[in-house]
Amino acid sequence: MACQGATINSMFYTSHKPAYPLSRFIENLWYYEGYSPGHNKERLLPDGTSEVVIDLRPQPKKLFDRDDFGKHVSFRESWISGKQSRYVVIESACDSSMIGVHFRPGGSYPFLGFPVAELTDQVVELDLVWGGAVSTLRTQILEQPDVAQKFAVLERFLLAKFDASRTTMGQVALAMEQVLRSPQGMTIRDIAWRIGITPKHLISLFDKFVGLKPKAFSRICRFQRSLHLIEAVSVPAWSQVAACTGHSDQAHLIKEFRHFSGLTPSDYVAQKDDYLGYVPISE
Repeated sequence: MACQGATINSMFYTSHKPAYPLSRFIENLWYYEGYSPGHNKERLLPDGTSEVVIDLRPQPKKLFDRDDFGKHVSFRESWISGKQSRYVVIESACDSSMIGVHFRPGGSYPFLGFPVAELTDQVVELDLVWGGAVSTLRTQILEQPDVAQKFAVLERFLLAKFDASRTTMGQVALAMEQVLRSPQGMTIRDIAWRIGITPKHLISLFDKFVGLKPKAFSRICRFQRSLHLIEAVSVPAWSQVAACTGHSDQAHLIKEFRHFSGLTPSDYVAQKDDYLGYVPISE
């Protein structure tokens, strides 16, 4: 598939859908360069997925303590972000350039070889997961003259890491489908009953393949439905947003928003940027 990029506020961004079988587990590969926002931090809101990031600039990037911005850890060159149960605060460095992998929910397991829950609420240097081959991969990507060839190098690497024997997750896929199709949410018992397993077995499967407990995954899906609905209307009516996204009432919506974003829905609307799931932080 050809790359079709767009320049947004001087930043070039493009994405690429990999070929089968990677497309079953990876939503897209993405690339951007020239990102120079007017802020130096932003909230990244949880969406129930994992992300691999390869930084094409030499400067380390910071992940801040959400409760104390004076504390941070730094990552250099490449890292993997596991499923996040709450928002994280990341650095928005000037003139950033990165390439990455956005996995589908439950899609990272065939590339890892260990239960995905081990990465939940973690950001880990990528060489700790895939070893010294990561440095070679980054060098090869940097050597490519255009974005399409950068994607090709990354796709070949992922195909080599892909293990088809780890893709048996039919029951988990059915369970995730039940969650995604149910705007009101479902109990663990209901989901397990529908796919013919015990609740305990369902939880263990989610730990292994998804990295989140079924209830946590369902809550994040409901939160994401709220974000997409807010994007679709000019002036949100919060009671209607709550009703349409499976929250019991407006107070429930506000409580969930505070948990996942650190903001009330109204504050989110006032502060959000053009990119869904990213909220600039003004200091």
